[in-house]
Amino acid sequence: MRLRLWAAGLCLIASAILPAPLQAHDHWRGHRGDGPSFGEVRRACDWGNRRACVRMGQMIEQRRDAHREWRRERWREERRWNRERERYYRGW
Repeated sequence: MRLRLWAAGLCLIASAILPAPLQAHDHWRGHRGDGPSFGEVRRACDWGNRRACVRMGQMIEQRRDAHREWRRERWREERRWNRERERYYRGW
């Protein structure tokens, strides 16, 4: 009993002395930990943060690239589907 009480006291003292891990919301890590949201970056850019403006430009470019790739893939699938349809209906 005395040993448990001593260990609990030691843990309490150690937790008071040692720095706790940062648990506050870090604006440059985002809510999911994968980076800031676009709204956060935009707000920081509006307030004059140059890094945020550069990051916002990078995010816009990444979105454009992803959309461009999605359109290319969709076009390929649509062309493939049209070729199969034409091949099927050619005999009619």
